[in-house]
Amino acid sequence: AVEFTRASVGTQAPEILVRRDGDSWQVSLNDDALPRILVLERDWEEMAKRPMSDADRRFLASNVQSARWLARATQQRAITMLRVAQAVVDRQNAFLRDGQRALEPMVLREIADILDLHESTISRTVANKLIDTPAGIFALKDLFSAALNGTESEVENNGASAAGVKARIRDLIDEETPDRIISDDKIVEALKTEGIGVARRTVAKYRESLNIPSSVIRRRANRIHGLTR
Repeated sequence: AVEFTRASVGTQAPEILVRRDGDSWQVSLNDDALPRILVLERDWEEMAKRPMSDADRRFLASNVQSARWLARATQQRAITMLRVAQAVVDRQNAFLRDGQRALEPMVLREIADILDLHESTISRTVANKLIDTPAGIFALKDLFSAALNGTESEVENNGASAAGVKARIRDLIDEETPDRIISDDKIVEALKTEGIGVARRTVAKYRESLNIPSSVIRRRANRIHGLTR
């Protein structure tokens, strides 16, 4: 979807931070937004020296073992998140540089293959995660998008993604003036000049998914607005 989550991220702190570093991008994790598991090994050793029943000792040892496992699992998840975020940033360089319209086709399977991980692992890693970039804060999952029309014909469409084309359609309509409302046919022509070939019905479908009314309705709304001013 092209309705990026930047406007509805609420108060959740982004887990992933991206900053420009010369000609490249530096990716790091936001420690303040990540869970922390601290196992106080010295305290455990001191407690283990105290007299206690076998049942209490087993209970204590079991809890310490669980805490150690949770700490290792949390650390591994953080490492996986950083690897996934770096792979996504490497793939979406144009998006970070030029904005949503430059979002390239990228699916979970592609990142899974790059990192030699299962696709379900990538899905769990990106779920409900936010990425803070110079362009704004976005849901990490929103940086994934199928190729235009769900096809593999990226060469024919300048490698455009469906989400990127939707963003471009929104840009074109946002640039309208009251006396120049752009029709779906005109959008098709504008995209064609950018090397993106889409059918009029595809433009209409994408426009409707953005909750943007047709040019006829927009033109009528502008006339009514002009009369009531």
